[in-house]
Amino acid sequence: MLESLRAPNRSTPAVPDAFRALTVGDVMTKSVYTVTANWTLLDAARAMRAHHVSGMPVVDEDDRVVGVLSESDIVQELHEATGVGNARGVLDLFLAAAGLRRKDMIENCLHHLTRRKVSDAMARRPVTVSTDDSLAEAARLMRRFSVNRVPVVRDDGLVGILTRQDVVEALSRTTGRGAPVARRFTRGVRADASSRAM
Repeated sequence: MLESLRAPNRSTPAVPDAFRALTVGDVMTKSVYTVTANWTLLDAARAMRAHHVSGMPVVDEDDRVVGVLSESDIVQELHEATGVGNARGVLDLFLAAAGLRRKDMIENCLHHLTRRKVSDAMARRPVTVSTDDSLAEAARLMRRFSVNRVPVVRDDGLVGILTRQDVVEALSRTTGRGAPVARRFTRGVRADASSRAM
């Protein structure tokens, strides 16, 4: 006997009032690793790996946001410059090179990463929010522009970052479906270009 198939219920779940009352400043991450536009892509990639983040705001000498650089921006830059496939990680790079001259491909990628700057790959018109913006509205903005993080600015200066994880944790707390996650806050931190952890 065949069962009739029904379209899944696509109604939007109700957002708790406690979530609607939150602002970006209530949940943003205050400890922000940043890079500047003149860093090499290799230094930026090393900093991301060392600090366990997948993207960083790009700031000028006055800590004004001039762009955002993500891992996917770096991968896209490598794809366009060297022809390597859109790898999601180092394993994909090695698999892509398996049938080719591996050493040449890896050297070509490293050469490109050391010669190209953050300014060559960063998103130049980043979506930003302010500390007083509604968290619900910021979440809608992130979804609309398909971004995982948005810099938080006040008076043109960077004061934090809002990530999808921040939004999900806030929603968990307000629905009672998850315990608050302990978080270590520090003042804004510039990633160290000399960091060599990878």
